[in-house]
Amino acid sequence: MNRWVTTISESNAADSVKKAKVDVFHIANGMDYQPLYIYRYIDENEDDYALMSRIDGITAGVAYEDIVVYQYPSYNGAHFDRMFLQRMKQRGIYTSLFIHDAEMLRGKVDFDESALFNEATVLIVHSQAMQTALVERGVTRRMIQKPFFDYQHQEVSVSHERPEKRVVFAGNLAKTRFLQQWPNRTEILVYGDKNDSQFGPNVHYCGVFEQEKLVRRMEKNGFGLAWDDKLPDGGDYQQYTKYNAPHKISLYLSLGIPVIVWKEAAIAEMVQKLELGITINAIEDIDHQLSELTDEELLRIKNNVLSFSCLLQSGIFTRTALMDSEVKILLGKGASQA
Repeated sequence: MNRWVTTISESNAADSVKKAKVDVFHIANGMDYQPLYIYRYIDENEDDYALMSRIDGITAGVAYEDIVVYQYPSYNGAHFDRMFLQRMKQRGIYTSLFIHDAEMLRGKVDFDESALFNEATVLIVHSQAMQTALVERGVTRRMIQKPFFDYQHQEVSVSHERPEKRVVFAGNLAKTRFLQQWPNRTEILVYGDKNDSQFGPNVHYCGVFEQEKLVRRMEKNGFGLAWDDKLPDGGDYQQYTKYNAPHKISLYLSLGIPVIVWKEAAIAEMVQKLELGITINAIEDIDHQLSELTDEELLRIKNNVLSFSCLLQSGIFTRTALMDSEVKILLGKGASQA
């Protein structure tokens, strides 16, 4: 039995999205998973027979009862994703669907994503909340929970000092109206494509960088903020944060930066339990929450984050999820043969 992992070539996905998939690919490759290269290609006029032939070409080396880790979504469209999983099932190949985003939980789906998920053998999901939500929507496959994305980088220095009471934000600035009316006295350092955005007092724009440069240029002595305009006022994004593990959190933590997250986010429980930062109800709470932290608490949080950074860079969450998925597949195989 051989094991395989997909990777997308020539993807036009956002830099941060590609980074998550590249890390999964490299970690799996280090576990002797063989690469399956999928080129980004969408042809709305391609019939199912032609698409099936293309999938067979991509997976020509994959044999009966092999395991394929399929990183979802592929950016080739839902039809391609579902046809790929169906074809693997027809050929007696097990699939572990590594979910980066579940579109139906973001309210952005115009196809039956539950049916697509049910074509896989097992699913790797972000949280218990995501697993429960998928079951409620008709997903019947076995699932493995992976609470954090790993984040790997090389030769990036991190600060070992007690963190300053300031905020760092990196991301899509088109969704950050809160920066235009920043309600805190605490300064915030901002990284991303500014466009025509005008920022309020105590907001310092630091530029836009590709992911590899960002990890080197980002200020590491502060608290990393994961926030969006729609928190906590409602909307699809707010709901989605109750299920997913934001890749941005892993970026911050991998650089030794404690985090600030919404108190009702899926990741908040782990942040509190492991003392990796602070949780807030509203963006206006930052001044008060940071002011309440003692020097001793700041140092303890920093030391926790530095230790956790090593775990993220080691790829432990991905490796554990892949091993657990193999166990579920093999146990399921044994049960089906009994």
